[in-house]
Amino acid sequence: MMKPDRIRLLVASAGVVLVLVGIGAFSYIAGTFKRNAEWVGAAQSVGAAAVPKLLENLHEDLVDVGIIKARRTPDRLSIWHPPCSAMVREDAGIIDPPQEQLRNATDPRALRKKHARLLRVLCITDVGEQLREEIASFNAGQALIGIRDNRAARSQPVLCEDGDDPGAFISPGCLPGKWNARHKASGVPLDTGGHAAISLRSYVVLANAQRRAMADWVTLETVAHGSNSYIFKTDLGPVAGPVEVDVIGRVTAVIIDGARHDVDQSGAIISGGAGQGLSRVTAVCADTRNTEIACKAGDAEQDRIGMRLSLRAAQSAQPQDIAVEIKPQPLRVETLLRNARRSTKGRIVGNGLIALNCTLAWPAEAAGFGEGPVATGCDVVWNRSGSGSGGSSREPKPFRMIARQTGVFDSKGGLTSDAYALGLANLMGFGITDPGSLASKLARTANPSSQPYQLTVRPSFQMGLQKAIRDQWPGIDSPPGKRRATFVVLDAEGPDAGALLGFGTMPGAAYGLSHWDVLALQTAAPGKAPAPAHAWRRHDQLSTPGSSFKMLTALAAMQAVLDGHPDARQIEDLLLGRLSVNKAEAFLGLGRGGFHGARCSSGKAGRDCCARPQMRDAFVLAVPRVGLPPRCIGNFNVATNLGTSWNAGPGVVGALDTSSNLFFAGLALRMDRGGLEDANGRIHDKDAHDLAMARMARKLFGDLGPTRPSEFDPLSPTFTLDKVRLGQIPRWAPSPIGIEATIAAKGEPRLQQLAFSGMGQNVQATPLAMASIAASIATNRVVTPWVLSRAGGAPPARGPEMALLDIPVGKDAQAAVLLEKLTDGLNASVSNAMVKGLPHLRPTAHFKTGTADLDGDNRNTVWTVGFIRPPQGRASGIDQTYAIACNIGPVSGTSAICAAAIPRILKLLDDGVHLRDN
Repeated sequence: MMKPDRIRLLVASAGVVLVLVGIGAFSYIAGTFKRNAEWVGAAQSVGAAAVPKLLENLHEDLVDVGIIKARRTPDRLSIWHPPCSAMVREDAGIIDPPQEQLRNATDPRALRKKHARLLRVLCITDVGEQLREEIASFNAGQALIGIRDNRAARSQPVLCEDGDDPGAFISPGCLPGKWNARHKASGVPLDTGGHAAISLRSYVVLANAQRRAMADWVTLETVAHGSNSYIFKTDLGPVAGPVEVDVIGRVTAVIIDGARHDVDQSGAIISGGAGQGLSRVTAVCADTRNTEIACKAGDAEQDRIGMRLSLRAAQSAQPQDIAVEIKPQPLRVETLLRNARRSTKGRIVGNGLIALNCTLAWPAEAAGFGEGPVATGCDVVWNRSGSGSGGSSREPKPFRMIARQTGVFDSKGGLTSDAYALGLANLMGFGITDPGSLASKLARTANPSSQPYQLTVRPSFQMGLQKAIRDQWPGIDSPPGKRRATFVVLDAEGPDAGALLGFGTMPGAAYGLSHWDVLALQTAAPGKAPAPAHAWRRHDQLSTPGSSFKMLTALAAMQAVLDGHPDARQIEDLLLGRLSVNKAEAFLGLGRGGFHGARCSSGKAGRDCCARPQMRDAFVLAVPRVGLPPRCIGNFNVATNLGTSWNAGPGVVGALDTSSNLFFAGLALRMDRGGLEDANGRIHDKDAHDLAMARMARKLFGDLGPTRPSEFDPLSPTFTLDKVRLGQIPRWAPSPIGIEATIAAKGEPRLQQLAFSGMGQNVQATPLAMASIAASIATNRVVTPWVLSRAGGAPPARGPEMALLDIPVGKDAQAAVLLEKLTDGLNASVSNAMVKGLPHLRPTAHFKTGTADLDGDNRNTVWTVGFIRPPQGRASGIDQTYAIACNIGPVSGTSAICAAAIPRILKLLDDGVHLRDN
């Protein structure tokens, strides 16, 4: 029986679609969006949702009776339905329902009639045709071939097909692909498509953040396998330099002006030879992490993604005739599932209106080699977020934005050359057609043109900041991927506190990139993207802040004291330096037989941690699982780390000055061990988000923003902290601070994780997060970073002011003393190198350095984080407090590398460069 709501929907539309009912009384008579204007008008009269709803309803009924189902073979997933050529009369019964359904049916005859009727609708109606096309598109997309090239990059200047300057970003359609496709055997020309069918995650290894002006993909969705081959042809005129060609699929031959060059599976040119216009062929393979690797014959754990060609165009007046022979090279089923979108069941495979929802737990030996959900582990589902004809989205509209007097976008919504030079691609994206960028999101948001957006970034200061980075580390832009440097400078005082005044990320974004490269990298490999926004997005180990994180550990301990932690008195005494060395050691449990560790001595030379002279007196964290080796770290000497030889004095002041790992690791264990214990006092393996450090991290830079992209409001006080997953919109959304000890991970020594977190090793944070923490300490209130306002208007309301520490009644004086010690410690830890040439800034400088070991082989990420207050008794452009964060890595060295760059930033502020754009 048809569901009552469907009957009502069809009855409502019957009065306006009677002209279409001639093919039968069955209620699914409905045309498609694109092919039947008469139906479109009718559907509008009964509600715009009618057509997609009818499509969805028909799909659901076809799945229910087994006409549409999943099929799985050793090398592919597909969606199956009976061939319409086999369908005859409605009740012929030639194509029966599945036998299992017939056995379970209370009325098999009625089921047969329903099955035949629905099959007829699928095969002879417009709405059925649309569903068949969706299924064909899904199946074809699993055996995709395609080609693109960068011939336009060899022209100067690079211009779009219509003669316009594309600027920093090659939008879709700017450089259309100039390849035609035909079937090799028959020579029949074939219609081609664009990049929409390409799985971004599966084919991301073909994306490149450094190659300019790649044309649009020309793709062919084909279900052909094995020996079926296709020819892509083009005319290549004379250009300067090699033309790079990307291919999805396996290239079997390249024919240049009739001369054939056969290519084997490895990319070797096996006949015809190189030198006749074909310089190189490279096979492209990827591992299970979608990282490019060397192709190995017979490797079952890798996918052959495609090939790269390098062509040398002849320098003659006549264009060369180029033909590339390509065979489909389907991805493994495991790869399709791994790279598909997550679902409650497993993964959603497919981007159209019809997709497969597959479980990842399906045993490989049973992974059917059959049809239906039981044999394949996959259900055919209606994909409401798909890109089929039922979907729609608001078109982006150009809008005005300025950074002081500098225009950010041109009249078409592309990033201007001035804005690109300022490095604003990392902040805004390349323009309104750059998917997933802040510019794209704003272009789809209501936005009156009479009052443009104003960026907080100061152009003169921004240019000076980038120059300072390049002057400090010449060659930082090249070669790309070897190391990166990132700076952030925030306003840290008054109503503008948190305003992003300047930032720098080197290497900078490449100029003139293809939209597909940007989209693929930003979606599937954001850390390698052309505008990765490293200043506020964490992608890798370089976001480990090291000892600079100790300021947050200290804040968490101070809050624990005020909150009445069971050890509050002793924690306070430790912070204020009231404990003797012996008492401090006993409190932190560092003696032999202590509750979480033991101290190495020179008499234990047989232990790994004591075998080296520099590790004498190293702190050994006992691992709470038998068979795991102890972890040992330097900078744990009791005498120098618990107060007897500190120049700055005992307690947290001296601990920050000497960057005492022993002090902060022991403090974290004392403060938060209870959060890792179960009711019996044993260390559990569950999430522990209520650790004191985690609560402080969330307060300062965490759960402040909306949880869904639909809640995006560019002028809300907290939009910058939108917790959208990495790679989704808006790309501005900063990553929260991550503390590994809070996440359950079986087999990990959690006490060790906790101790390391206390000193900033098992932690992830961005320069923006660290600068925000420094700004919060400087202002004694939580500072939320922001970047947008309306031009000429007041800064956006930042919401209720939140104190840095939650102070119970009667404890204001106690909190003030603790915070004073923290700022004194940050001032004590400032080295002369940080204020080189600027000695007048030494009394008001407050910084903490940090070094995090990346791999144990002297490859580090290094940091300097803090704030500067106005100098006393002397005119300076530092008219208020500013927060600064520096990060560079990987490097072979210590935090002094970053500290040496701080004077360049302080000099810009002292000279008032940031004030020139007011």
